[in-house]
Amino acid sequence: MRSLQLKTIIAMSVLGALALIAVIVRMLAGYGPAARVELVAVDIGPVRPVLRSDPTATFEACVVPGATVAAGGRVRRVLARPGQQVRRGTLLAELQEAGGLVDGLGTARRQAAAASAMARDLCRRSPLRETRWESIASASGAGREGLQGDWNACAQARREVSSAIARVSVLRAELERFRVRAAFDGVLTAVSVVPGDLLQAGADAPITLARDGCVAVRMRVPVGAGDAHALAPPASVCVRFASHPERTRCDAAVRSVDTGHGQRGKSAEVVVEFSPDAGDPATRPGAPAAVEIPLAARERATRVPITAVTEGARVLVFDTGSGTLRERTIRTGVVDDLHAEVLSGLEPGERVARSPGSLAVAEGQQVVPLGRAR
Repeated sequence: MRSLQLKTIIAMSVLGALALIAVIVRMLAGYGPAARVELVAVDIGPVRPVLRSDPTATFEACVVPGATVAAGGRVRRVLARPGQQVRRGTLLAELQEAGGLVDGLGTARRQAAAASAMARDLCRRSPLRETRWESIASASGAGREGLQGDWNACAQARREVSSAIARVSVLRAELERFRVRAAFDGVLTAVSVVPGDLLQAGADAPITLARDGCVAVRMRVPVGAGDAHALAPPASVCVRFASHPERTRCDAAVRSVDTGHGQRGKSAEVVVEFSPDAGDPATRPGAPAAVEIPLAARERATRVPITAVTEGARVLVFDTGSGTLRERTIRTGVVDDLHAEVLSGLEPGERVARSPGSLAVAEGQQVVPLGRAR
């Protein structure tokens, strides 16, 4: 009996020692004393992202395609020169016209001039006037067209003049399609066309100009997975004048968006433009500018404060059952100044640690929440 009691005491001592060793092992493995952390809650609310230009953004001239080719063909003559100030409609280049339009137009003009001279002579010598023929036609009951065709040489000559002038107008309009003219007032910046080049109908001519009365801001912005849907031109863009931060213009518009990959991942070059006040030194080329482009908002998004998300979209989630923090990777969407949209990995009501990168907390370590989760 005594031996049995001794064995029982020894067994209990061994179990107690093993439990103590387990506690020591857990502490050595990183399960130290409870750490105090601030928690923030995952909730549902608006996420309104805004793309902002970098601090080096400046105003520049609006460089745009300067002309459109109406009828395709080979270039016959180029009159445009870089640096040339042009008005809208200035002739920049001529294409080789089809079907002998120039010769046909010359012939039509000569025919119109001859018909006009003949009409003047006939109408001066004709003993009858159109007003008299109208009364005669009414009295005799005959049709006016028959009388004019048979007797009124003056009226017939005038109709031939009108027909000849209409022919000239048609040929001039057709020939104009082979002329490349400036689409805006401005200064030509590049002329990349020479005689013999083939231009396609309906395409922009390889001629650009800095458009008068317009300034632009070129900005490169990062493009995340959730931003791609929002890069279509929005209704309005706000431009702030860096030299006068209190001044803002929200009537600018996106002219182009070119996406690509750079050293910092996927990005986009966005060009916005607007019409400045005449003579405003704050918008001169080279002056600093700040642009804000509102993107499509998520009014009811599952969101988490951006201060709770570390690089790689990782968060530390508070486990209420064990009182510990568990690392979890999430998928985010659009991001604004305060929140990141959560596409997967978190549910509303869960709590995560704020500024997890600054916490010296090991996986599974007991934590004590500070105050109420926000």
